[in-house]
This record gives sequence, structure tokens and C-alpha cells, in this order.
Amino acid sequence: MWDPVRQHLVPVGRRSSLPLLLAGITSGGLLVLSNPGPDDFRSFAGAELSRRGVDEFCRPGGLPLGLNLLLANCPDLVRDQQANLGHLAQGFTRRWNLGLLSVYDTRIGSQDLLPQLGLPGYHLRTLGVAGHFIVLEAGLSTSRSRAEAAGGPR
Repeated sequence: MWDPVRQHLVPVGRRSSLPLLLAGITSGGLLVLSNPGPDDFRSFAGAELSRRGVDEFCRPGGLPLGLNLLLANCPDLVRDQQANLGHLAQGFTRRWNLGLLSVYDTRIGSQDLLPQLGLPGYHLRTLGVAGHFIVLEAGLSTSRSRAEAAGGPR
């Protein structure tokens, strides 16, 4: 700090930086402790995938006509699978634990149920920090045919 009367630098005491240092260490420690773990992610992923499933499949034209007639209460059927979707997502998720935060990358591959009925694949990249999850990227991919999967013509 500059002293205009003496016209030279006056040293700043080290005590003034100690509270700032302690606050930084405490904040970092709290973030590490509140970094959500795999069980928290399973619950989040189940809710997120069921919400996205309702938006994708239960909208008009989301399912083939015959299947749409059979599933009169599509939103409830999808929501009832929330726990199962969470377990499924956890099995297809890679986690990078960075201490203060975690990045979760979920890739559930598309597959064909019948020749004309394929399930889409989902890619979900999520940031877990301070006890919360933030979706960074989410995408839907269409099912690949068996010929494509085997390396045949597209």
C-alpha cells in the first residue's frame, strides 16, 4: 500500500489475508462434502429420464398408432418406471469425481424392439455440485438398424 506522506510502500500485514484463506478452505471443504454421489445421481437420473420419456413418447405421434391405442395412460406408465430408469441410467453412466464437483456422462444406446419399433438412445451429461445437478447436455438419438450395427449398408 502506498503512503503519500512518506512516499514509499507500507507493507500490508499478513493477518488480513488469513480470514480470506480460511474462508476459501472452508468453502472448498463444504463443496467437497456436498458433492452429490452415485445414489443421488440415480434418483436424479430416474426423474430426469422419466420426464424426458413422457415428453418424447407420450406426445401425439410419439408412439406408433397401434401401441398408442394400447397405452391409454402413457404419462403414468412412464413415470411409474422412474426408479427402474434411475437404475438403468446408473449402469450406463461414467462419473468423473473432481472433488469439488462431479461430471456424469450417461449413454443409453438405442435398440430395435421390433423391425418397425425402435427405442431411442439418450445421451445425458450432468454436472453435480453443491448438492445439485445441472444438465449440461442432453440429446436423443434414433435407433440403429441391425444392419448398421453389424456394419452393413445404411
